[in-house]
Amino acid sequence: MLPGVPERRSFDYVRHGTVDLFAALDTATGKVITKLSAQHRAVDFRDFLDEIDRQTEPGLAVHVICDNLSARKAPVVHTWLLAHPRFHLHLTPHLLAVDQPGRAVVRAASAAGCSQPPAVPVSALAPPCIRR
Repeated sequence: MLPGVPERRSFDYVRHGTVDLFAALDTATGKVITKLSAQHRAVDFRDFLDEIDRQTEPGLAVHVICDNLSARKAPVVHTWLLAHPRFHLHLTPHLLAVDQPGRAVVRAASAAGCSQPPAVPVSALAPPCIRR
């Protein structure tokens, strides 16, 4: 390896049990829709968007806040979003740690023995710097 060249994954790279967690929060009711994926694929993200579409009222606009998940850029997701104009993607700034509140919800759910995160008030999900 040359100096200054980042190390790359080898062909036999294994994620060792790492999973992707997709979660959606209905701010009006506190209902949480979740999906776990053992693989990191755009099809899984599209399936999660389908699940949100099924579980929300058809007349509502859906705003999806995404981190830097590369699956959102895939053609299959782009095609799905074009067919569902009520869905709007919002991207978080790169390297911004906004996932800390989400991790707290998952930790609390697993400590309580829940298979899904509990419904929590929206104020509890806000980062501490903007809580009132």
